[in-house]
Amino acid sequence: MNSSCPYCSKCLCDSDDHIFPRFLGGKSTVRACKSCNDVFGHSFEAAVCNHLAPVMIGLRFNGLKPTTKFIWRRAFVDENTNTEWDIDTDLEATLSKPVIEKVHSGAVVKAAFPVDEKSLGHLNRLLKSQIDKGLAEKYELKEHSMVGKRPSFRPFTLNMDHQFHLLIIKMCLALIEKFDQPKSLVSSEIRSKLTNGMIENGIARSPIEPFTALRNAVPPLSHAILIEVNAGKCYGVVQLFGTFQYYVELNGESTTDMPTLFGVLDIVNHEESFSEIKPMSLAAPPMFITVIQCQLRWNSWMAQLNEQVLRAFGKNEVLF
Repeated sequence: MNSSCPYCSKCLCDSDDHIFPRFLGGKSTVRACKSCNDVFGHSFEAAVCNHLAPVMIGLRFNGLKPTTKFIWRRAFVDENTNTEWDIDTDLEATLSKPVIEKVHSGAVVKAAFPVDEKSLGHLNRLLKSQIDKGLAEKYELKEHSMVGKRPSFRPFTLNMDHQFHLLIIKMCLALIEKFDQPKSLVSSEIRSKLTNGMIENGIARSPIEPFTALRNAVPPLSHAILIEVNAGKCYGVVQLFGTFQYYVELNGESTTDMPTLFGVLDIVNHEESFSEIKPMSLAAPPMFITVIQCQLRWNSWMAQLNEQVLRAFGKNEVLF
């Protein structure tokens, strides 16, 4: 195996890093340096994990059992109380933030708090302050639960920003390391962009028309990573939830003769596989697309995600 880190290519490997991120259900690892591992985990991986929370909550309602807990912040508004609520993949709803209503005198007429130690401490201090100031003699506490209720979620869009693109590149490099392929498959420029966290638009880009061959090669809702050399270029494609596909050119001048590398994570059955396959020869997407094309792609993604859910679970309890 390569002794230096597959990401920075400088430090020696002294930790294990997941090929498919652990928050997506990944189990298999490659050796990497602890510095890259820690920085990536606390920066763009943490950000992408938060970005994907609405998708994971929707999939949870449809029957998926995530291996990691996700929290969708301010996921919905309770119309009866006009309060914002978070929801997690255990389908437990928590008030997003304390809500306090006061009259002109400063007396609290209504307050709502999340049920956690910090918020309950805030509530107790508020009650004591109101009583000490003579603004109230007593308060009535009532529990308001959202358990068993199917809320109307707010519309969402995925923030496919540079942090998301950094994760795409990192997953590609991890798969190359898994197969012990030469580091020359990846240009020093791409490697530098990853380790410095600096990436511009157009490095990782999504096709307007989906890579159907890739989508059909895996079980529904599966994540996948594809690495291959075609026409002198080494490129990678990452697919998430059987829907979102991103292409990244890893090296524009590659002369390495190598098999097509393929990694699959079936999140429904919690199974991973890694193999060499026949080339797919996928065409590079355009560098830039119009606003209208971007909206059409988003609509197509949501329709495809609903189709993936239907294939995986036989029904759509919640539509995206």
